[in-house]
Amino acid sequence: MTTVTDIVHQQRLAAGVAAEARHLLDPADSVFADLAPATRNQRRCRLLDVMRYGQREWRTGDVVRLYRDRGWGCCRSTARHDLAFLARDGYLTEHGPENDRRYTVAAKGGQA
Repeated sequence: MTTVTDIVHQQRLAAGVAAEARHLLDPADSVFADLAPATRNQRRCRLLDVMRYGQREWRTGDVVRLYRDRGWGCCRSTARHDLAFLARDGYLTEHGPENDRRYTVAAKGGQA
């Protein structure tokens, strides 16, 4: 039986794939060119889910620790790019200067 949560996750994944395809066409955003889009989107969707129900503000170091705790073994630049990607797509709001950036779940993006 398909639940509402399953439908929401499927819609979010589909939206993420479409957004990823947009960014893959941009040569300036080729940081993840070596990974399959589904892998990147899965990680970002999981990050967003954790951010929605976890602490209020997130920094790059928090995401690195989360990734390592989950066994995803990502480096700092991956975490930073994932946060920037989610902010660029409207799911997160950036706060603070570039060298002390914090992220919170955007009200509208946090509900989708």
